[in-house]
This record gives sequence, structure tokens and C-alpha cells, in this order.
Amino acid sequence: MAERADRAIALASRLPFRSGIATFAGIRIGWTRHIIFLVLVATDMVKRAGVTGMRPVRFGFAGPEARGDAASENEDDVQEISVNGISVDPASAQTPELAAVRELLRQHARTLDLVAEGADPETVNSAIRELIAQEVAMAEPTEAECRRYYDSHQEIFQSGARVSARHILFQIPSPAVAADVRAKAEGTLADLLEDAEGFEAAARKLSSCPSSQQGGRLGQLSRGQTVPEFDRAIFEAPEMGVLPDLVQTQFGLHIIAVDERTAGTSMPFEQVEDQIAENLARQGYEQAVRQYIQALAAEAKIVGVNLATLSAQ
Repeated sequence: MAERADRAIALASRLPFRSGIATFAGIRIGWTRHIIFLVLVATDMVKRAGVTGMRPVRFGFAGPEARGDAASENEDDVQEISVNGISVDPASAQTPELAAVRELLRQHARTLDLVAEGADPETVNSAIRELIAQEVAMAEPTEAECRRYYDSHQEIFQSGARVSARHILFQIPSPAVAADVRAKAEGTLADLLEDAEGFEAAARKLSSCPSSQQGGRLGQLSRGQTVPEFDRAIFEAPEMGVLPDLVQTQFGLHIIAVDERTAGTSMPFEQVEDQIAENLARQGYEQAVRQYIQALAAEAKIVGVNLATLSAQ
């Protein structure tokens, strides 16, 4: 399991560049929603990228130095956080909760002699990976469980299904401004649900994705070309036009408009069995990791955040 976490981190920090250009079409980090992956990666970067369609686009990251100004400007507004009396910097991860989780796991790794006090961040990350690998087991789903999932999710297993979509991306450069960004995104969505004709203009003005230059148009997308949360929204939501809810991904908050859907043909169970097994195993593992973190949190003194309802973000 540590190897899978390592592979996810490597993917996040070195996306598949083609002649110096990364294409977001096809980026699908299968372990993105993996709790421990988020804990480790969020401490190093906030991704400044959008989901795009057919065109390759240049890709950049905003590391801690790029986030520092925004975070420092709002430093006085952030509630103090501590884990067992150890102060936690809420701006050290994508959310204050993830920052607290990382410190909680670091402390537990220390009690098991997996890491020394005062170790550098990379050594701490390695120790956390080892801790999770030792303490959380991953159960393999049975064929019957896979088949039940296949039978109840036929809409997912369609070959050739395509969607024409547009989006507006609102990036969240630091936790300190997350509430303001969400409020702006929600206000924009409300306006577009009233008057969808303004979508292109809003995308050109507000979207952080390079597709803003095309009014947010992503072209035709097939399943798996975008990150899972975006995929589910465009392929599984029943609505056409501007979708009624914001969609949150690792890139930020999206307003999405579905312009056209083309149905595909059903894939046989045998063709997708391995994919289903991997997805079910991942979901089970994520749940096990959440429960493990919640159990540690129940025994710890945590101030400033509530980890009792931790979810895969």
C-alpha cells in the first residue's frame, strides 16, 4: 500500500508532460481522494490547474511560497489549532483539518518509533506512509461484490459515451480565502441558473482554467478524461445545461454546463471486473483510513478543528 501512496505522490508532483506541455485530458489520479495522499501532498502544494478538454495547456503549481502572501494577510482570522498541545499551522495544508490530521499521524508514528522528533518533512511523510501501511489493511472485494456493483451502476460502464461541457473554475489558493471563493462561486452559479446566456462571459472573466479563453468550452469528453468528481457530475447528473450544484475537485470549485450527451454501449462485466475491484478496494481502504484517523482523534486532545466527521475530500 505504501507503494501505491508513493506512486500517487509522484503523479501529483510530476504530471505526464509531453514536450514540456501537460495535457489535463487524461489526468486521472486514481488515489486522489485517498486520505493519506491528501495529507501528504497538501502540505507541499496547492494545484493551480483546471480540467480541460482536447487542447494541451501549460501547467503550473503554486507552492508554499506562492500561497504565503494570501495566507499571511488573513493569518489573524484563522483559529489556533493544536494536537495534544502541539501547535499546528492551518495554512500548511489544503484545509486546517488535513493539517491537524498530518500532525496527529506524525505523533502516532513517533510513539511507534517510526520517526524521530524533529525529523524533516520528507522523513515524516515516509513515516506516515509506513504507519498507514502497517496499521490499515486493504480488503479485496469478491467477484460477487463486483458483480453487484456492476449490475447497480450500468450507467457507468458505457463505452463510447461522450459529453460536451463547459465549466468555470474558481481556484482556492489558500484555506484562509476558501469561504470567500466559495461565496463568489455560489453567487455566480445563482446568476447563471437565472440567465445561462451569461456563461461564456462569466467564464472569460472569472475562470482560472485556460479554457476560459474559449468561454469555458472543453469540447467532447469521454469518461475517464477528467478527475472522478468532474466525471460523475457530467456523466451521471440527470440535468442538462447549467448544473444546479458546485462541483469540488482537487483543482477548486467548478460551475459546469452540460450542452450535449451521446449515449454509449454497455461494456461486459468481464471487461470491467478488474476496474470495479480496484475501485471497491480503494473505497474500502479510504473508509478504513478515515476510521483509523477518527479512532486516533478520539484519544487525542485536538483544539480548533473537528475530525469526528472526517470525509474524503
